[in-house]
Amino acid sequence: MAKKRKRNEADHRREEKQQAAPSPSKQARQLIPVWPLYILLVVLAALYIFVRFTGPLLLVILVIIILFEIINMLGSGGGKRALAELGSVVLVIAAIWLVLVFALGNTSPVDVVPSCSMLPALHVGDLIFVRNVPPTQIRAPIVQVNASRASLFIKNLTSNTYECVAFNPSNPSTVSQYVLPGYSVGLYTYNKETGRGYLNPSQQGLIRFNCGSEPVAYSNGSMVEEATLTSISINNRTIYPNLNNSIIVYRTVKNDSFYNDGDTYIVHRAYAILDAQGEYYVLTKGDNNPGLDVQYMNAPPNASQIQGKVLFSIPYVGYVKLALSGVNPGSGCNQHFV
Repeated sequence: MAKKRKRNEADHRREEKQQAAPSPSKQARQLIPVWPLYILLVVLAALYIFVRFTGPLLLVILVIIILFEIINMLGSGGGKRALAELGSVVLVIAAIWLVLVFALGNTSPVDVVPSCSMLPALHVGDLIFVRNVPPTQIRAPIVQVNASRASLFIKNLTSNTYECVAFNPSNPSTVSQYVLPGYSVGLYTYNKETGRGYLNPSQQGLIRFNCGSEPVAYSNGSMVEEATLTSISINNRTIYPNLNNSIIVYRTVKNDSFYNDGDTYIVHRAYAILDAQGEYYVLTKGDNNPGLDVQYMNAPPNASQIQGKVLFSIPYVGYVKLALSGVNPGSGCNQHFV
């Protein structure tokens, strides 16, 4: 009887151990290796700085990591606690976002610099905080203009460019962005509908674009002179660039060349504000661009398009968003005006 009792007790303890041990299926779920994917994610994020097409792949890897982590959490027996912690993190992030929305008066209080057009003031991937303000609180010269003339000017912008170029005086049809030896600088107007362009020294219209040249420094140490806008004239008033003016974020509209290029929003500096009898339009320019946005078939943003002005930025934090969305910063990242 004693031996039988001992055997029963041993069998009972063995059964308890078997019941406490996780099933083979649970063990398999717990052993899904995720760390190689984290390494791959870091490598792809680093490559994105140089090779932009890795952005969509980053999104795929991130989704796989999240799925694997959820499977591991549910299979570990601590799934409820882990999901509760994840929910707490989401709630904290949502609370921070709502605080920013109310504090900055903006439904999009945080954005990311998508291109190199604002070098050296802002870099690609900088996280920017944007405060909603009316056009009159944007720091830039305000010029009163006739409403009908402003409307005609904006209408013509969708089919004409007004570029500052360098040209050969002996052969004016030969134009270049760079000021070559013996070249002069002037305004070149091109009509998209006719496909014809011409030098336009006697400008007619709301704004006169005054052209000159500025040195451009490249990342390899070389420098060149590039034709660029030096000032504008409106109603006999000349306005020069000012790096103390506000940097704003605005949404593009259909038919703009920026919109057609896939740029849904622009982060540029205000150059001047047109007051067309109470309707405000902001002339903008990227610090690293040779001309105003309106010189390249882009209508100036009005109050409804302006998300606000940039208060401050955090370097490179926004690269994650750019990488996941596959944004290509484009050209100009290896050069800037000096």
